[in-house]
Amino acid sequence: MVTTTVTLLPPSTNGGDGRSLRAALLSATTDGIKAQHSISLFNKLRDISQEEQRKRSLLSTPEGREMLVDEENSGNERIGFPFRVKDLKIMPSVSDTKAMLTTGSDLLDLEEDLFRIASSSKVGDQSKEMIMKKVDRGQTRAIVDEMKLAIVDEIELHENAMVAEIREEGRQHEDAMVAEIREEILEKFESDGRQREEATRQREELMLNQMKTLHIELLVVTLACIGISFVALLHLKK
Repeated sequence: MVTTTVTLLPPSTNGGDGRSLRAALLSATTDGIKAQHSISLFNKLRDISQEEQRKRSLLSTPEGREMLVDEENSGNERIGFPFRVKDLKIMPSVSDTKAMLTTGSDLLDLEEDLFRIASSSKVGDQSKEMIMKKVDRGQTRAIVDEMKLAIVDEIELHENAMVAEIREEGRQHEDAMVAEIREEILEKFESDGRQREEATRQREELMLNQMKTLHIELLVVTLACIGISFVALLHLKK
């Protein structure tokens, strides 16, 4: 297999022996030779390559080397090689760069829809490839409309899922806040209860201390009265 790298130059290169990027507007022939352009030349190269591949078969020589031999003329010394074109480059001419192809006004909407679908991450590669392979404009428009509806449905599903997720997160956050507030209230009640219990205990201790003090004072007064009475009794007996 011989692989050739081909570069098609514009017609203004090397004295005008290049190829046009597009076919001429008129398909009339000049001096019996039809005007050629790069796409036509590429198609001819492709057809010749396919024809050569059909006419040749790969045979093995006694020496173990592989050669390509013409099946119909195996006795001929000429050996033909099938080939394929690789890295084909088409160089535009000055007229090509000045007069670029533009999209028709009737295809602008379809082109915009195709661009949105091609740049959308919600459309699979297989669906994009199927759209690009469609030649019929009506089929392409039908597929584009169908995929637009599918994208809209998917966006709505995604939005509904996001809304449901946001609602669920909001509910969980609200439940967490309610639980936190409830826990704070319980802790405050428990703290207030402990403070009230501590104040009650302190008051009870203070009352007990006061009662003990009163008992001691009463005992002292009682002993003093007894002592005074005993001294007075002794004095009267004398």
